[in-house]
Amino acid sequence: EVQAEGGGGEAHGVIKTEEARAEVCGLRACTSYRLRVQARNKSGHGDKSAPAVLRTEAALAPPTRLQTVLTEAEGLVALCSWERPEGHPPTAQLAYHMEVDEGGEGSADFAEVYVGPSPQFALPLRPGKNYKFRVRAVSAA
Repeated sequence: EVQAEGGGGEAHGVIKTEEARAEVCGLRACTSYRLRVQARNKSGHGDKSAPAVLRTEAALAPPTRLQTVLTEAEGLVALCSWERPEGHPPTAQLAYHMEVDEGGEGSADFAEVYVGPSPQFALPLRPGKNYKFRVRAVSAA
């Protein structure tokens, strides 16, 4: 069992798992968290560990120079590309997450269509739809 507190002492949640590792999701950038672990077996619960403190890194800047080129080579396709965020060395491993909303004006119903290291994606389009897309970079390390 893992307990996490962060950003002003609010409880972030308790993760119960049978595994020897746990993933804590939804953490905020530039925030300190206190983590405590408590083991459990057939005899019951053990003592909670001393708090371990970790601090999340600053959020990555968004990718730059977002571009879209339409082509009809193999159906209607938007060739979307972007450049890596400024301030990150070429050796830093990044993954890009591309989300698309085809709901038109006022819609914010984005769905993830791509996750990967490439700074480009070919998005098949359907006639009569309005598209919005956004891309974010995530540290892959």
